[in-house]
This record gives sequence, structure tokens and C-alpha cells, in this order.
Amino acid sequence: MLILRVITAAIGLPLLLVILRQGSGETVLWLFGLCSAIAVHEAALMVLPEFDSLFALHAVTHPGERSSGRDLREVAPVPGQESARSSYRRAAILCAAGMLILYFAVAGAHPGGAIGLVISALVLAILSSIFLTRGIDSEVSRMSGVLVTIVYAGLPWLLIWKLYESAPRATLVVMLLAIVWGGDTGAYFGGRFFGRHKLSPNKSPRKTWEGAIAGMIVSVFASIAVESLLGPVMGGILPAMAAGGLCGSLGQLGDLVESVIKRFARVKDSGVMFPGHGGFLDRVDGLLVAAPGLWLLFVENLWNPSCPTL
Repeated sequence: MLILRVITAAIGLPLLLVILRQGSGETVLWLFGLCSAIAVHEAALMVLPEFDSLFALHAVTHPGERSSGRDLREVAPVPGQESARSSYRRAAILCAAGMLILYFAVAGAHPGGAIGLVISALVLAILSSIFLTRGIDSEVSRMSGVLVTIVYAGLPWLLIWKLYESAPRATLVVMLLAIVWGGDTGAYFGGRFFGRHKLSPNKSPRKTWEGAIAGMIVSVFASIAVESLLGPVMGGILPAMAAGGLCGSLGQLGDLVESVIKRFARVKDSGVMFPGHGGFLDRVDGLLVAAPGLWLLFVENLWNPSCPTL
């Protein structure tokens, strides 16, 4: 497993860096658009069947009767028939296509404010639910699942594109990748060699506090390295350390969020796209949550690079 991880990273990471640093803006725009569609497709395949199962059970539950999460799991219907699988595959494809349209509409038009993003996502969710289901209960469940999928797996790519636009030669995106993926690597080896105390046994049994601390340390050093080699990126070592600490923490939170989703969907990996790593979401889960943090620090200027302190 470790060898596959190393081989996949050794091939994919240099290629990604070349595209980001040397590729045209249009190429990177298409790259992030494709990433948003793939992420939404994988998330939809995990989320939509479970939302349908939960809403189907609630539809037949006696009013006033509350069921525990365990009861829902035991009774909820599992879509094992081929027609059901085909329906969810079609739904996931439509979600991915819708996210791609939304991504290019927003990234290309450069609209102001985030309200338009929320409204667009809501409209897309409603349209998807209407076209893919029959009956009020089915529409509500599908609408909810699509909305969660788009907000979680799709919209962060618009912020990553904004980070790309905000600094020359993709230095902010490289900073984000170094912090999150460096933290992932540090957490993996820190937990493997020193892990003793479980971080969140119910959500991700293999994660440990020792691994989390190691990941945080590597994230901070990764941000300092990028600031020193490619800088000024954040405006100095101190802001870079703040970015490393914040985005490193958010990256680990993103990993936990995806672990919760996978346990909710009862799957081990989000897909099989990357040998040794799992699916696409398994590789970018931390980026999806850390990107808003770096965007707030740099683009929204919560940390003013001209000031030595907050």
C-alpha cells in the first residue's frame, strides 16, 4: 500500500506542479473545473443513496416516533437492484455536469459576493431533484443530497480558482497543497510510528493525536518552506506560519469530515481513482476545507501582510 502511495504521488505531483506553474490560465481553469465535477460525482454516489434511505424510512415512521441512527441503519432500504444503481449513477453524472456548468459560469463571469453561489447551488439542487425523482419525499431527499454534495465537494474549487488568480504562478495554490498534503504525510507517519491515543474513534479509528500533532508541525514547516522558496507568498514567515497552522488544522478537519461521510455511506474509499490512495475525494478532502481558510487569510486579508501582528 505504501509503495503504491509513493509511486502515485511521484508521478502525479510533479505533473500537477508543472500544470499549475507553467500552464496557461485557461488550462488551470479547465483542470479545476474537471476536479470539481469528479469530486461532486464521487460525493453524490456516496451521499444520495443514504439520503434516499433515510427519507424513505421517515416517510413511513409513525408521527411523533423518533428513531435512533442505529435503527435507521438497520431498517433503511439498501439500493441493491440494478435499476436503483443506474438511477444513482445518472443522478451523480447530472450533479457533476451541473457543477461543471456552475463552475464555469461563476469562474468565468467573476461575480461579486457569495450569495450568487448559494442561490445557484440551491436552484441546481431543486432542478436535479425534480428531474430525477417522483413524489414529494423523493424530491426532498434528492434535493437535500444534491445540495450537500455541491456545497461540500463542488463550491470549494471556486475558491481554489480564486487563490490561483490572486497570486502569480499559482504560488497560493502551491502553498495550499504543501500545507495540506505535507500535513497528511506527517500525520500518516507520525501516527504510524508514534500513534498511541485515538483522535476520534467513532469517526476515524486509525487517526491518533500523535499523528495530528505531527501533521500540524509538518504543515507549518511546509508553509515556511514555500514562503522561503517561492515567496513572498503570504508576506513573511509569521503570516506563513499562521497559514500553516490554520490550514493544517482545517485540512485534518476535512479528512475527518470525509471519514464521517464514508461511514455514513458505509464505504471504505470514495473511489478507486488513485492506486494506494483510494478515490479522488480521498486525496483532496483536506483541500476542500482548508481552501476557505487560506482564502480568508489572503484574499479577504484577515491577516494583513503589511502588519507584523494581527
